[in-house]
Amino acid sequence: MKNIILGLVCLLFVLVFFTATLQLPSSEASHKDPAVYPSLLLFLIALVGVILIVQGFLSYRRDRRKKIFDYGQIKLPLILMILTLVYVMVMQFLGFLISTFIYLFLVFMTFGGEKKAGFWFSSILTCIEYGLFAWILRVRLPEPLFSLLGSLL
Repeated sequence: MKNIILGLVCLLFVLVFFTATLQLPSSEASHKDPAVYPSLLLFLIALVGVILIVQGFLSYRRDRRKKIFDYGQIKLPLILMILTLVYVMVMQFLGFLISTFIYLFLVFMTFGGEKKAGFWFSSILTCIEYGLFAWILRVRLPEPLFSLLGSLL
């Protein structure tokens, strides 16, 4: 039963974020379209969701007498989905660099990492992602709200 619920949550997650990717501006070059990478990831998440639903139905037939719902088994995926949702919403205000660093740090800590290693992991991965999106793909990334306010003054 947990696989069915988790698969449905994955599909709902994909639906919400896919509608957001449809609103991204398009590019002249097809390989530089900002929606390609998120759409690919969303497709893979949807595929995992469908696989989880099928596995859930198959195991539900076999194990009808077992415990129906165990929160402990879906706790981590639920936390990661909530963190990702908050990350997307906060990015509008804090910008790409700050929100990505905080998001990666919190994900690292969720998996039980140490603070010092999480700091370095988040710093390095944020720089790599910034270089990939800003310099190589030339995607305009969200800026922090306070930098926009500073330019108005």
